[in-house]
Amino acid sequence: MKERTIEGAIKSIVTSEETYALLPNGTWLAGGCGILAEAILKVWTCAGAELYIVKDLKNGVVHHILIHLGRYYYDGNGKSTKKQLLHHWKYEERLAKPVVEPLKEWPEDIDRDGRTSTTIAQMLTNYYYSDFNGYNE
Repeated sequence: MKERTIEGAIKSIVTSEETYALLPNGTWLAGGCGILAEAILKVWTCAGAELYIVKDLKNGVVHHILIHLGRYYYDGNGKSTKKQLLHHWKYEERLAKPVVEPLKEWPEDIDRDGRTSTTIAQMLTNYYYSDFNGYNE
């Protein structure tokens, strides 16, 4: 039986050759993060789900887009706390001063494709069998 959590649904999408082939370039964590985040947002109808960014305060460059809901952040890596997310971006991705904050304006270096995010949203919905109302953390 499939794991019916948002994290399980995301894992099924980011590990699928079918969805990976839809990316215009890069990976789900390098260039495709915005497409994935918009897809999750399209089917995650829980109140409070928002698009957030990770940027480096030292130079102001936005490096990542993800979903925030409650205490957690969701992206191609799955579910993270703020502490885990910032640790990853500081020590794994080597940002000098990573911060996470709400998305105000779409960064020009991160792909956005409404048709692809809609296709992926449908795949997420099909995987999950229903929308994410009443999601499980």
